[in-house]
Amino acid sequence: MAAHSKSVLITGVSSGIGLGAARMFTRAGYRVFGTVRSDRDAHSVRAACGGLATPVVLDVRDLDRVARLPQVLGELGLHELDGLICNAGVIRTGPVLTQPLADIEVQIAVIVAPGAVQSRIWQKASASAQCANIGSVYRQPYRRFEELSRAIEAGGYTADEAGRFLVRVFEARSPRTRYAAVRGRLVNWTIPSLLPDRWLDMVMRRTLALS
Repeated sequence: MAAHSKSVLITGVSSGIGLGAARMFTRAGYRVFGTVRSDRDAHSVRAACGGLATPVVLDVRDLDRVARLPQVLGELGLHELDGLICNAGVIRTGPVLTQPLADIEVQIAVIVAPGAVQSRIWQKASASAQCANIGSVYRQPYRRFEELSRAIEAGGYTADEAGRFLVRVFEARSPRTRYAAVRGRLVNWTIPSLLPDRWLDMVMRRTLALS
């Protein structure tokens, strides 16, 4: 492991991309602090990262706890932050029409949470600190969506690959404002981004058998 003096805070490291990022940043020599929602998750994260990551028990929807986050990190020995990765999220599958309002409320709270975390934690940021907001897609509970999901997952990034991707982004000399971590970039990103909106909507409808 390379010697490194930089520190990064990653929200939502219990599983998935967050855990993969925690593993890859610790391997790259960073001091990693990661939020989890339970002591059990904290133990699992420590084990997965070889004891090199420092879990912080925090639900990002708890704004009172978020407000105290800089103090908590200071007590853990973090005095200057070089990177923040807002990854925490919740999965609620299916169209909004089919979801209970309580589930929608949870999603809205988690979507708003990164702004709250950033506004509080940035007081510990170094002059060259970077921030990344992570978004991802997940399969839907309908046959056509599931078929597409299996195809996407088979050719998609693993959590550790996503973590390595993030390390490269943070260590880039001139990082871009947006990155798309996709395979088959020409077909899955470049061409769709160039299509007129209505054409893209038509392609998506036909692909998902919605028309």
